[in-house]
Amino acid sequence: MGYLGVMYDRRMTGGKLGGGGKGVKFHKKAAKHNFPMSMRSLALRYLSGAGVRRNHQTGLELLQRLDEMGETIGLAELGHIYKDGTGLEVDYAKALNILKEEQMQMNLMQCSVWD
Repeated sequence: MGYLGVMYDRRMTGGKLGGGGKGVKFHKKAAKHNFPMSMRSLALRYLSGAGVRRNHQTGLELLQRLDEMGETIGLAELGHIYKDGTGLEVDYAKALNILKEEQMQMNLMQCSVWD
């Protein structure tokens, strides 16, 4: 379902996060099964209001679930939410820890490409 959401999003919006409809429906189904790409896509949609009603709390919860699952796909967004205080109290220490973790994971991925 998640890949269908991604493909539908790209076909309908030229690769940009856009309208709702079938793409959102597929992402919601896939997110219930903890599909990371769909969880991140929905989180960004809820945070920006792209194709869904804006809901910072739902977007934050999706990003936190990704973090709890050990997924790095939403760490940068989550760190910036804590840094900016989007929908919650500003927490610079937590933001810094999350962004450091994200950077470390990115460095590890880059190193593994060259092994």
